[in-house]
Amino acid sequence: MFADPITQSVIVPAVAALVLMAAIRLALGDKGDETPPLATAAIPIAFLTAYVVTLGLPPYPPRASSQKLAYVALIGLTLGIALDLIRPKGPAWLVPLAGVAWPAVIAIWLAWPKLKGFDLFAVFTVAMLWIGGALAFLRLSRLRAKEPYSLAPGILLLIGSVGAAGLGFHFASIAMAQLAGALAAAVSAALLWNWIAVILRPDGPLPFGRGAVFGSTSALFAIVTILGLYTETSLWVLLFLVPIFFAHLVFGERPGGDGLFARAFRPVLLLVVGSVPLLLLGSVVMVLSILTAT
Repeated sequence: MFADPITQSVIVPAVAALVLMAAIRLALGDKGDETPPLATAAIPIAFLTAYVVTLGLPPYPPRASSQKLAYVALIGLTLGIALDLIRPKGPAWLVPLAGVAWPAVIAIWLAWPKLKGFDLFAVFTVAMLWIGGALAFLRLSRLRAKEPYSLAPGILLLIGSVGAAGLGFHFASIAMAQLAGALAAAVSAALLWNWIAVILRPDGPLPFGRGAVFGSTSALFAIVTILGLYTETSLWVLLFLVPIFFAHLVFGERPGGDGLFARAFRPVLLLVVGSVPLLLLGSVVMVLSILTAT
């Protein structure tokens, strides 16, 4: 049953995300601002569930980059939950610092086999990926802080995950394509839950907590870094993913007001706008493939 790629990459993470969100919400009850951030941490947990179903339990210590990926997502999730618990009374600079430092740690750890061999191109690749990753972490964290009930962080993560899955499939990294697809499925399930909730009432969704932001973004960034370091995927192609995380700036904070139609339409509008860099990415990959073939 679990050997089917569609089951592994779509059904398992989507169902796991929905079940876990409901279970966490029911288990913690109504505790004000504490419950919702922890509930959306179900997204990276669902991704890890799909990882185990697809690749099995990673060994400790991990050796291959694909094995490190699971630990990156787990540590990112733990870091995000810790920030959710600390931030109300902690310093304001703590989340931005984590958003800059953590992707650097991820990139260096994944690239270490190349870096310890003094591979200068690997150093350059890691530096560029770190800049792109830090921008994504900071932007999503900023969105989460400004609009706790917004669907924007999840939508942007969904688009980025779909892009990474497409690149993995195109450049023959099926495992990374499946895992990126699993992340997209988990995020999609949470977005469906919240989209229905936001239509019913403006504060109906479960806010996208830092556990969800750091856990999911860590998984996506690790997948992109692996593609950039260990496959034929061009670094410049990967950098086309970065503008996705700034799509929200195109039409302002809350276009259309807070009416029922606006609440239902706003996420769809962001999905369309955020997909523009994805279309450009697909065009670039297609052109490069044609040029390489000729």
